[in-house]
Amino acid sequence: MSADIRKIVTVVEETLIEGERPVSPPTRRAAAIAVIRNPHARKYVENLDDLIAVGEELGKV
Repeated sequence: MSADIRKIVTVVEETLIEGERPVSPPTRRAAAIAVIRNPHARKYVENLDDLIAVGEELGKV
């Protein structure tokens, strides 16, 4: 099963001050979020291995 990506969101956080002290150089953290179509929506599924495989696929993006 391949990922049917509906949306990708990226977030970048930059810290300039930590504990009332300037951070030099500023630090950055980033995250990427993918919203995918759920092929199992509205039904019970015992085995979710195919969704785990999609997660592994998305980790390579």
